[in-house]
Amino acid sequence: MKVNKKVLLIGVLLGIITIFFLNRYIQSLRVDPQEVAATSYSDVVTATTAIPEHVRITAEMVQMSSVPSEGVHPDAVTDLEQVVGAITRTEIISGEQILSGRVAMEEGDVGLSYWIPENMRAMTIPVNEIIGVANYVQKGDRVDILATYEFEVEVEGEEEEENVQMTYTQLQNIEVVAVGGRSAPTEENTVQQPNSLTILVNPEQAEVVAWATLNGSFHLTLRNPVDNQINELDHYGSDNFETFRVR
Repeated sequence: MKVNKKVLLIGVLLGIITIFFLNRYIQSLRVDPQEVAATSYSDVVTATTAIPEHVRITAEMVQMSSVPSEGVHPDAVTDLEQVVGAITRTEIISGEQILSGRVAMEEGDVGLSYWIPENMRAMTIPVNEIIGVANYVQKGDRVDILATYEFEVEVEGEEEEENVQMTYTQLQNIEVVAVGGRSAPTEENTVQQPNSLTILVNPEQAEVVAWATLNGSFHLTLRNPVDNQINELDHYGSDNFETFRVR
């Protein structure tokens, strides 16, 4: 069978062209070592696992990852210490860069609720200049809460009951987490007496505070920052008034 030379020639040319373009394609896939060396990388914090929203981030949930600098998000966090202990505001996908806007890293970023320890409650009590230690109580201070109640007691030999007052130190070493209400800042160099303090209590203590607010009157005493001693106290009032001499 005689082969048509023209068809053979066309086949050879097509083969050469195919090999040429295939070689060019393979060459384009090769990465130039100099280009790799020239690519800059940056370390960012990424999630090692999916992290749901409103979860406190632990060290096991995040890691430092090296990514090309051009792929780093402008809001990416670059320090593990900034996110460990923070709380997620939205869900974070596994492998995702941790963005500062997706986590609550500072108290000013979000509301007070994010910074209340687990199993604790924030509760507000009314104060004035006398009750609130003349405006010396600041955020982060610790106070004792004294409540004075009035009781009606039966007096032996008398038909009418007698009113007596008693003061109890009901809570000790209580942390103050906010002073006054959340409002716009006042004029510079002005000091206003707050009419409330927000304290940190457990659920049982919250019941005591609520009862005292409705049925008694408050006084606060301000503690030294290093004093966390809990004193064993009973009460003081008209029934044991003379004990002031030995107190």
